[in-house]
Amino acid sequence: MGLGGLARALDGIVITNGHPSRSGQSTGSGEFGSIQWDAAFRSRLYLQTPKGNGETPDFFVRTLTRKKANHALREDTIPLQWKDGVFVNTDHTGIIGAIERRTCKRIFLDLLDKTSTENQPVSSSSRAGNYAPKLFASRPEAQGYSKADFEKAMQACFSNRNITNIDYGRKGDERTRIACL
Repeated sequence: MGLGGLARALDGIVITNGHPSRSGQSTGSGEFGSIQWDAAFRSRLYLQTPKGNGETPDFFVRTLTRKKANHALREDTIPLQWKDGVFVNTDHTGIIGAIERRTCKRIFLDLLDKTSTENQPVSSSSRAGNYAPKLFASRPEAQGYSKADFEKAMQACFSNRNITNIDYGRKGDERTRIACL
């Protein structure tokens, strides 16, 4: 049974590893073996250490490049960083970025609920001492998201009408705080 037969039997996909030839490494094409070998696969990815500008390469950084694809863009790349025993995506755009922004939005809403329960009003004004994105980025529940990430999440929540500003404070010292809808 060939790899195609194995994939059909599993009702899944089969991933094989191949080591690029010396010319495939030096040119960055990632090619290996014969043309028939390359043609046998529908797609091919190439993991490499980016070449520095005369500097020592960072061995914790890799680039995953789509070199061949029947139904996708070629030469699409994903920057990776070695972290806690695995390579993680460092690109926060595209579909991966959308998923992460959604997650950041969820964390923003959870932290808003938590600070409201703790009776700690937060503001949407960047000049306020209780500016929500700044406070949320400093909390242990922030999961590594930055102030900028929480600013984007806050604006998305306002845009989607998940949150609003409401008035609070005493007469002569009126303020606004963010509240969930």
